[in-house]
Amino acid sequence: NHLYYQNYFSDYAPMLKNPFGSRGWQRGWYTYGHEASGSLRGFKADAWEGGLRVSLIIVWPGVIKPGYINHSVVCNADFLATFADILHEPISRGSSEDSYSFLKNLTNPRAPQQRSSVVLAAGGTGALVTRAGNWTLVSAADSSWIGQQTYYPEGPSITAAPLYPLRSDEGQTRNLAGDDSKRIKTLQAIIDKVKKGGGREGRR
Repeated sequence: NHLYYQNYFSDYAPMLKNPFGSRGWQRGWYTYGHEASGSLRGFKADAWEGGLRVSLIIVWPGVIKPGYINHSVVCNADFLATFADILHEPISRGSSEDSYSFLKNLTNPRAPQQRSSVVLAAGGTGALVTRAGNWTLVSAADSSWIGQQTYYPEGPSITAAPLYPLRSDEGQTRNLAGDDSKRIKTLQAIIDKVKKGGGREGRR
């Protein structure tokens, strides 16, 4: 367990406690009973959803209705295309290949998700994570300081690539890699495409 305390707080002692010991990477950190990652597995820098997924909150008076929720997947790179869409500015061919406008998703709950997939890199290991529809795959990547790892201690090895269906298992508790080799190949092909394209997923 870890305890973090700052002497200059007179009436408040911040405490970062890991009640799971060495298994803290599975559940995320608790602070005064607050589960930092909610129901998601892992926390900052992990290849799990708890280390990658962040709620996007946008306030746009007169355009976005208060309380409106959309479950489409977006990433930081998509802001460029979205802002260009808002300003009616064209994006030149060959630039911002990995940016997709989610403007329609901000106002229309029935608008289709603009991304067919997204590939992210985990800060802790450099492992590449792809999300396509309901599925996510964690794939080992070469890292100059840590080697090929997915940070998957319960796997056959630390380079094992776990596969999860997020709608039914957002806590990533059941690795289905051994049951669906075809889906693994499909998701790995998305990652390989990004590697060959210099990190660009490619515009539709």
